[in-house]
Amino acid sequence: MTYTTIEVTQPSPGIDLVTLNRPEALNAISIAMREELIGYLRSLHDAPTRVVILTGAGRAFCAGADVNEFATIFGPTADEAGDTQRRYQEIVRLILSLDQPVITAVNGIAAGGGTAVAMMSDLRIASESATFGVGQVKRGVIPDVGLTYLLPRLVGLGKALELQMLYERLTAREALDLGMVNWVVPDGELVDRAVEIGARLVAGPRVSLKWIKKVTYANLDRSLADALEWESAAQGICADTDDFRESCRSWAERREPVFGGTAPA
Repeated sequence: MTYTTIEVTQPSPGIDLVTLNRPEALNAISIAMREELIGYLRSLHDAPTRVVILTGAGRAFCAGADVNEFATIFGPTADEAGDTQRRYQEIVRLILSLDQPVITAVNGIAAGGGTAVAMMSDLRIASESATFGVGQVKRGVIPDVGLTYLLPRLVGLGKALELQMLYERLTAREALDLGMVNWVVPDGELVDRAVEIGARLVAGPRVSLKWIKKVTYANLDRSLADALEWESAAQGICADTDDFRESCRSWAERREPVFGGTAPA
């Protein structure tokens, strides 16, 4: 598929590196980029891709929605604004529902919806020059694309409200301390480090990784009793895979497992 606002490359077997490619606009998500991201993410359903890495071209990861298109995004009526908003939300719904782990490599400015896209990935790595902000309040609207859901779960209720109401910008190190990112690395090492992490995931047990992601997100809103049932069901699926059998053989043979199996149909 040919894209005009994103670039998809394969830096290592099984890994797609998706670069938001509107550097002149700080990789703001235009309507065209939104549709290309949705199309790409939907294409992963039956794809051999094992890991997705999202990053940005130039000095920004993503500055959120394109302010030049706000008149279309937020109007002219409240109903139409809601419908458009739901279309942007499809990006994070797809990221969270993918079987593949998603890593964001935040290379610079992440603001508004850009911070939301970063936070909705499974693993987050930031360059030392990266910054994070939740700036929708400066535009007279609310944080969106899932931020009001996930941010309190990452940083706590009080800090989440502070970041959203006062537009407090964070450095990469501050984001790391708050648990918003997993790693901070020198600017020149960002993509290489993300690919290294991705390669570790590619070498892992595919079915296990899929169900770790699905069960962990599902259990955010479940009771302990329901969470235990989900764990039991997923464990049964994982135990009936070639990868589980390989792990048992490797333990008996005192060697590292070599994964590559699949679940039964």
